Amino acid sequence: MLEKQSYESITVTQIATMAGVSRMAFYRNYETKDDVIKGFLASSFAGFSHGLQEEMGISKREAITRYFQFIYGIRAEIQALIDNQKENLLYEQISLHLRDTIGTLVETRDSDRIRYFIAAMRGIFYSITIEWGSDGCRQRPEEMARIFLEISRVKDGLPGIFEEGIN
Repeated sequence: MLEKQSYESITVTQIATMAGVSRMAFYRNYETKDDVIKGFLASSFAGFSHGLQEEMGISKREAITRYFQFIYGIRAEIQALIDNQKENLLYEQISLHLRDTIGTLVETRDSDRIRYFIAAMRGIFYSITIEWGSDGCRQRPEEMARIFLEISRVKDGLPGIFEEGIN
């Protein structure tokens, strides 16, 4: 719906009608229109995260490539969020995703270091995702992974925080 109509012009009645439920049913499940978008993003990210966690031994390069493949798969929705100034909702999901899955990428007991690492990665993932989405996702996901790895210095050799294992 966001692809055809501005966020501000979409009504709860339209959303409920499209979903085949009453307005009352809508409000039993959601407080705001943002909650619908958050639910879609949460479900999408959960599916992506689950798929990654099922593949033990996946390289960091492959995990990052899969992230960009996932984003490419929902590029129309990402573009709609950008067009409607709702990219902050994407930021929230990237933040939650990194917080929930970072333990599969690094091993440490230093919670401060992990917290700052997640903050840095959150900013990089979000900024690159928004820039790429704003550009129509012209580059292939594999190219975006290469760019991400170059910028963040996270390579298969894993210099920086990954190489140290955050010890």
